[in-house]
Amino acid sequence: MKSNLNKWQGIEQEFRIGISSILKQYKPQEVHRHAIQIFNALKRYKFFDERPAIIYSSKNFNGFMRNGSRIYLCDFLPEIATPECRNAFEKEKFRIQCWKVNTELKPEFTRGTHENYSIDAMKFKKEGEFKKDCLIPFLILKPIFFGAGGYVSEGASDFSGLEEIIEKAKYVVSPKAMATRRVYGGGGTRKHSLFSIRGISNLRIHVDGGEGLRSEVARLLNNAITSYVIQAIESGKIDKVEGIEDPIGTFRALSRNIEGDWEIKLENSERINALDYLNSTYIDALDERK
Repeated sequence: MKSNLNKWQGIEQEFRIGISSILKQYKPQEVHRHAIQIFNALKRYKFFDERPAIIYSSKNFNGFMRNGSRIYLCDFLPEIATPECRNAFEKEKFRIQCWKVNTELKPEFTRGTHENYSIDAMKFKKEGEFKKDCLIPFLILKPIFFGAGGYVSEGASDFSGLEEIIEKAKYVVSPKAMATRRVYGGGGTRKHSLFSIRGISNLRIHVDGGEGLRSEVARLLNNAITSYVIQAIESGKIDKVEGIEDPIGTFRALSRNIEGDWEIKLENSERINALDYLNSTYIDALDERK
């Protein structure tokens, strides 16, 4: 794709405190109290050179760390965001230690690993509407390459004990897929979505269903290829795609399938190999020779 490959982006990592899938219940005020204690402890912490970890913070627990990252409380939980980076390579200079798996055994207990990519409001629209449909299949299928892998216990109830939860645990390609409830959404009642578009004058794609990747190579490739796909959509190289039938159901089914024979059903009722679809719909569009 012959173009400027820079795309402003960043990662947010949520650290869930005092909430566990093996707890029968928890009190939000206690979670908030633990989060405040951690934030204040970091404010007091100094490295070997006697420089503080947090160089600035406001009264509402929103501050900056010494490398330019933001630290704040989001829904009563600590969260750290990298500085805004021009591309995936620059982002690798600001590594946030992500959880290997950002869901617990019961997938409703998640820790957000959110990807953010700036978009051009005019270029990412067609006939006045955001071209979300062009991006959805890629986000559904990219865990084939970049799934963090982990165990989840589907079907465990609120009354399940730890032994039952462990007994029902099965390995999946993307634990985060098992926790995703809807394709598009945001905060509040629209949580646990695959992605959303946020901002007013400075719009960004917010990938809520991001993977908890700890491999630097996997994280680099994940962010780089995602940003290139978004640019291809903005430039019109990817302008129309055949949608996937039941996107969230497919998202979870692909994750459960660890054999590698991934097949998807399209909205036109055609069945196709998932890798063939990715190559023909997205990867070919990124080939600068075409």
